[in-house]
Amino acid sequence: MVVEAAAQYLCARSILKEAFTDQADLEDDDKLDELFHRPRIARYFLLLRGQRPMGAGLIRLNPMVPQSIYVPYIAIRATDRGSLSTRRMKQLFAEFTRRIGVRRLLIEAENPRCMLLDGSYRRERVQRSAMRIYLLQRVLGTSFIGDPDPAAAYTRPASDDAQKVKASLLLGFVPIEPEPASFFNPERTAITIARYRQLYLELMQLDYGTETLVPTLSQLVARYPAIRDFMTRTNAYREGRRWASLYPS
Repeated sequence: MVVEAAAQYLCARSILKEAFTDQADLEDDDKLDELFHRPRIARYFLLLRGQRPMGAGLIRLNPMVPQSIYVPYIAIRATDRGSLSTRRMKQLFAEFTRRIGVRRLLIEAENPRCMLLDGSYRRERVQRSAMRIYLLQRVLGTSFIGDPDPAAAYTRPASDDAQKVKASLLLGFVPIEPEPASFFNPERTAITIARYRQLYLELMQLDYGTETLVPTLSQLVARYPAIRDFMTRTNAYREGRRWASLYPS
């Protein structure tokens, strides 16, 4: 159910806060409230069992980026985890996305491999990130791009400071309609760098777009050093290599 009433929003926010207990993982209340009042570019949803909410999430959309939506948050209540089959979950999202006319979901997740190499993350957070990736792969069929080469590493602005780099992330995508085979290697273990960059650009446009403006690549690069860094590195990377590896399932 797409959230429209204030009471529904408060319920969705409560479920998200139950699931995302680390302040670094969830926007503050002011930002969440702001997005509720911007339905043209952000919508909350509730997953219901009968009339009882069992999960919630947020999508970022934009009529000027009609082919994709970005899903920054999705959560199932702890008492309901495992009660919804993966087949039914995929079906629900497929029905929902087809209804609003998009071709794919875009998702981000922290990269457990990079977190372990960094050494500054608590083990519980690394384990939680690995479990989130596993569930998104299993429940929604998400493919994550996770090439171990640092030149292809995913970087973006930090949520609290647009001038900072937020590292150790993976870009995930869930096709609602089959992606062309030409985007993948024959074994489907890698995606073209060109497609990787295109999906990245769409996600950044959804995240930083407004009701009246979707930033162009040149505008994003000029404003956000992290985006400029990613685009510069991957542009050089694709001169020597065509593919970026998909993260292991």
